[in-house]
Amino acid sequence: MRGKEEELGGYAAAPAAQQQLLRKVNWLVLLQAPCASLARTVGAFVLVLATVLVLGGFKWNLKPVDFWLVTCLSIFQPYRTFGGHWWRHLEILYPLPMRLNRRLVPLMRFFLESLPSETVVSGLVHFRWACLMVLVCACMMLSIFRLAIHKFGNTNQNPQDTILNPVLKLFYSLLLAQAVLSFYETTLSVNCMQTMQYIRQEYALDLGDRPLQLYSLHVMKMCRDGEFSRTMSTTLASFALDTLSSKEPDARLDATRVLRSLLRAPRCKEVALAEVRDSPDAIDTLFRMIALTGQDPTSRATRKEASMIVAELAANLRISGSPRSVQSVCSLLQDGGEDDELMAEGLKILEGLSNNNTDNLVQLSNSAELMYMITDIVSQWEVNGNTEKAKSSLTVIGRFTGAAGRQGNTLRRTIWEDEQLMATVREMLQDPDAHGELRKLAIDAVAGFALDDEARKCGATRKAFGVLLSIFCDPPREEAMPNDQVALDDEQEQQAARLAEQVRLAAGNALVGLTTESGANCAAILQRGRGYLESLQHIYNEQHAVRRAVAAKILRNMCNYLNREALDGHGIMDFYGGSISAVLTTIYGTANLVGEVMEAFLGVALHLCKAIIPRTEFAAALNGIGSENFVRKLKSVLDEANARPRAAADWLPGIRRSAIELAIWMMQSEGQLHCIHHFIRYEMRQSLVAVRPEKEENYKLLSGCGVPVLEHEESLSSLVRIALRVIPGPQIGQ
Repeated sequence: MRGKEEELGGYAAAPAAQQQLLRKVNWLVLLQAPCASLARTVGAFVLVLATVLVLGGFKWNLKPVDFWLVTCLSIFQPYRTFGGHWWRHLEILYPLPMRLNRRLVPLMRFFLESLPSETVVSGLVHFRWACLMVLVCACMMLSIFRLAIHKFGNTNQNPQDTILNPVLKLFYSLLLAQAVLSFYETTLSVNCMQTMQYIRQEYALDLGDRPLQLYSLHVMKMCRDGEFSRTMSTTLASFALDTLSSKEPDARLDATRVLRSLLRAPRCKEVALAEVRDSPDAIDTLFRMIALTGQDPTSRATRKEASMIVAELAANLRISGSPRSVQSVCSLLQDGGEDDELMAEGLKILEGLSNNNTDNLVQLSNSAELMYMITDIVSQWEVNGNTEKAKSSLTVIGRFTGAAGRQGNTLRRTIWEDEQLMATVREMLQDPDAHGELRKLAIDAVAGFALDDEARKCGATRKAFGVLLSIFCDPPREEAMPNDQVALDDEQEQQAARLAEQVRLAAGNALVGLTTESGANCAAILQRGRGYLESLQHIYNEQHAVRRAVAAKILRNMCNYLNREALDGHGIMDFYGGSISAVLTTIYGTANLVGEVMEAFLGVALHLCKAIIPRTEFAAALNGIGSENFVRKLKSVLDEANARPRAAADWLPGIRRSAIELAIWMMQSEGQLHCIHHFIRYEMRQSLVAVRPEKEENYKLLSGCGVPVLEHEESLSSLVRIALRVIPGPQIGQ
């Protein structure tokens, strides 16, 4: 645990450390700016002096060596030739390398598949540094050598040479100063690039030299514009967001690559996400990039990078204010036939946008074109290579059907009215050879129809209900393999068995939801024949804990929502009457006090007591365990549930409600059970006072986005107050 905390602490400190390194880079660039300005100014004076010396018309005896030095050094000044802003211009970073690519690739196609412009840029940068340092050193050496000579002319023979000495000294001094400034600027530039490369390696950024050069250019431009405060606060993310709107296509491509690298680097992701989320214009620009369908390599690469970025951001985006968003996703799905990667990114964006956000779901469902594409992808699930696409589409459909509120009702209606989609889902459920994960996702999509009354009653639900019942009650039986067939190894067999069990349990849980508050769906189980009811009863009595819990919940719903005549007509009353003893024994013998089995069987016991069996039968069954033991068990269950935090992964909302309701019923049946003194002895009131109700405990189901639906008639707080009234004892706190 400590190691994990240290790791998380390191990740939290990473953005601050990266910001310090980038601030160092910004300082280096900021120091380069005055050096460049001074070098440019000095270069102008040098050129003026050279013009005066060579072409000024003065009659002095300029030595040939000085003539050639003045001419060559004024033309090939270090700053003017290999320094300054010209080498930082986009012309060097983008169009020139791309033109070189187009010329060199055809000539070298037998040796190289391509010549990346990144390599050209890197080569140009290092070539510039090398040439600049050579020129700087040459200028410094020659200037110092000539300045060591105090007299450049013969003033005795030609008095006009008197002015020659100070002019040449000034020329060589200025040339030396420019060389020193250029040397200092180059040193800063190299240090800046080394720091950027360290950032790239330290934070695992998948970037080449060209984006790093572009960052320096971006900061230098802000320095030239006088935006010094903004210069110091610039980060890689803010630079990328500013560059997204550049007029240069390759600059936009590099900006998307920088953003994608930051979002995929674990130590930079959170800060980058925050900066992008706070920039609506950048998000709109990214969607616009996705919607553009240019076929040139740069446009296609930019589109793919932009789609990857939006896929990373999608779970945190709200698209109600972005009109291009749905159109962009449609364009990615439409081009899937030509580029599977684009379709995959489009489906990732869909999954992210539909994640726990009903507003996004409404925006998506309003696009008939998008819904048609999703349906078409699901309908082609049997085509080779379409399994992953169908999984993503079914995930989105499951989120449509699992939405809460009025918007969720509208979304479910949109899905169940799509006959082609629902027919495909049923076909997938009916095919035992279909991929297990696909069937599970299809079941999750149908399970969402349990969230509102109209969806539970619709024809599409009724048709799928029978298929779900078959999956849960009649799992496929393994057949003996032919001798000539190669058997799967043990690991594959175990994985297939686990997946089949997950599908079966998903079908059972979907049945639990669909039979909640639905007498019609409960009756549908009886209408399908005695065999399904017997299968449920068999699962109810078997040893598999989770399956028992699911079957118990289904039978509990049938007990709760079917009238007594329906139960009598199918022999269910006899089954329930004979099972109360087994139910109480299961509750008493279950070690996991807050697990699914305990939740399910407490619910079954409660409904049997309240609606099915007489109090005398319950008392007889209770005597087999001992009423004192059973009350102590209820107390332990309630104490354990009180201690379990809401955030726990295995927290269940129905345990405390069922335990408290069962305790109330037992107290109200004191004339037959005679257990009041046990409740007093084990201080049940203390456990009741310790109950802190959660919102979910007042509802019967949770939607796909975690919103509780189908409220109970009595809140948990009300049940606690009733229990405190019927269970005697001293008032707690007095």
